[in-house]
Amino acid sequence: MARQAKPQVWQIAAGESRRDYSDIFLRNDVMFLGPGQLGNFKDRRRFYEAALRRGEIRKSRFDQIQSFVQNVRPGDFVLLRCWHRVKAIGLVPRTPPYVWSDRYEDVYGWDLQHSRRVIWQHHLAKELEEIQKEQNLFDHMKQVPTFTRVHSEKVLGPVAVLSPSFLEAVNCQPEWAAAFVDDPTGDERKPIPIRVQACEPRGLLKGIVYLDLVGITDVHLAAARLLQGVRFGRAKAHAEPSFPGCSAIRGVSLGAEQRGNRHA
Repeated sequence: MARQAKPQVWQIAAGESRRDYSDIFLRNDVMFLGPGQLGNFKDRRRFYEAALRRGEIRKSRFDQIQSFVQNVRPGDFVLLRCWHRVKAIGLVPRTPPYVWSDRYEDVYGWDLQHSRRVIWQHHLAKELEEIQKEQNLFDHMKQVPTFTRVHSEKVLGPVAVLSPSFLEAVNCQPEWAAAFVDDPTGDERKPIPIRVQACEPRGLLKGIVYLDLVGITDVHLAAARLLQGVRFGRAKAHAEPSFPGCSAIRGVSLGAEQRGNRHA
């Protein structure tokens, strides 16, 4: 079985101090980039290349659009930036992929038709404020491109402290992130988070809805609650498993819950 690619971390600017459109990103679970007046980049790439040769589009901006369209993958994380401050963290779902949308042809005078859906984790807002009390995450950079992949430990380090699951997803195989991307609404119940030991989910896991087996010492009662929560049934085990309320816990499956409107 092929190993899943590790999620990437991107940052995108939502305008500038006088033209801040971050609220559009957050309300609509979207991110967008421009210029886009030449049309869908996938279909009309040659027109963008011609504009680049004529000097009508800067090379740096062409590269950003190309990366936005071709390199962002489901399960990647996105940091929403306003100047040097990170306002939100989001997760890229599996669908829809890159979309050229005339809905964003005039955002405060800018044509920003290149768009992607991002599920912004609104419940992390207070924690982001807390870790940026003394210094914004991008203050160490004099100039930050509108859209790029993030490699700086000065950014990734504080974000990882904010959310251990973020660190695990970036540095390990992202099984939980991939499952969340496959089923962002939870309708198909994959993954199914199950709490088997008292804990307080933090960061990206703070908003999850889980099956709670903590405090149940009766194996049959726990099994009934588990089956009721799973709904779709389960495969019959070859041997009776140990009950986590009576023995050491070996592992737990965790997932995340998306919020906000879901259209790009």
